Amino acid sequence: MNSSIGDKLVSDLGSRATFFEVDVTNSDSIAAAVKGTIDWTSETSAPLGGVLAGAGVGNPAKVNSPSRNF
Repeated sequence: MNSSIGDKLVSDLGSRATFFEVDVTNSDSIAAAVKGTIDWTSETSAPLGGVLAGAGVGNPAKVNSPSRNF
């Protein structure tokens, strides 16, 4: 996911969502996203309802796919 798509998604969902672009190969980038998430939940008093990780490139498949064709 690129930042423009993430920003559009947040715009569509409104104040109940936020987006962080993260380089998963960079620990400082990961730490900034974690801090940003903590700050956002503190500022909004919103519960953390979920995290969507979109890192990597590959064929889409269920993680628990019985066929194991990842």
